[in-house]
Amino acid sequence: MQWICPKISIALIADTIETHKKFIVEVEEILINLHQQDYYQLKSKIASVSGNLYEKLSNEENWNKTFNLSFNVQSETPDSTGRFFDMIVTKAETANVHSKWNVDLKRHAKLILNDVSEINLTLQPFDVIADLDELMNFLPIFTIFKAKNEVPQKSLMEIPGSELPLLYLNCNGFRVFLL
Repeated sequence: MQWICPKISIALIADTIETHKKFIVEVEEILINLHQQDYYQLKSKIASVSGNLYEKLSNEENWNKTFNLSFNVQSETPDSTGRFFDMIVTKAETANVHSKWNVDLKRHAKLILNDVSEINLTLQPFDVIADLDELMNFLPIFTIFKAKNEVPQKSLMEIPGSELPLLYLNCNGFRVFLL
């Protein structure tokens, strides 16, 4: 199965007494493939991501772009096939993996799990410009998602390492500018 989404835009709006602020995040060319054979494989690619901050005074009509909070990520390297973000998630049953590796399961009984997962991420270089004071204006937006009677979840430190997926991360050239 394959899904393609040309563009997703999310606008976060923060109002203060004297100014209105709007942070717009745009994700373009999202491609998602799901393959099912002896294993499951989910492939996801994103061509570009950008975020820009706009503000206006209470008595104005036009939004003005500011550069206190922004990022723009577009792949410019020829080997990336025009994609900024590539992710491949593979999940296979352990019995299938061991049979392909020609491993006798009886001798390695300790290694038996229900499945094996692998995550392969590739990110192209990008720059982020952030003013922490500007970020704080948008923080109250995310407090609505926090449940009041939240049940404590199992922390990552309590999960055995054998249950975690293999993670491969291929990235370089990230720069963060804090104002």
